Amino acid sequence: KESYAVNGKTYGLPLEMNISYVFYNKEIFKKYNLEVPKTFEEYKHVVKTLVENGVIPAAVGAKDGWPASFWFM
Repeated sequence: KESYAVNGKTYGLPLEMNISYVFYNKEIFKKYNLEVPKTFEEYKHVVKTLVENGVIPAAVGAKDGWPASFWFM
């Protein structure tokens, strides 16, 4: 955050756009009556619901390392 701050305000400019797939388990969504999120707020609701039910909400396969960078960047 400090890397992008000027005079106490945070700024950022995307340098490139990366597209990556997100897979989800339809059976788990059905079990907890969840819908595929279309907004970040809806995504946070899905994550909260899964965590409250002891389900790990996300995982990244990063054996090679670089796939995880999509989520970090």
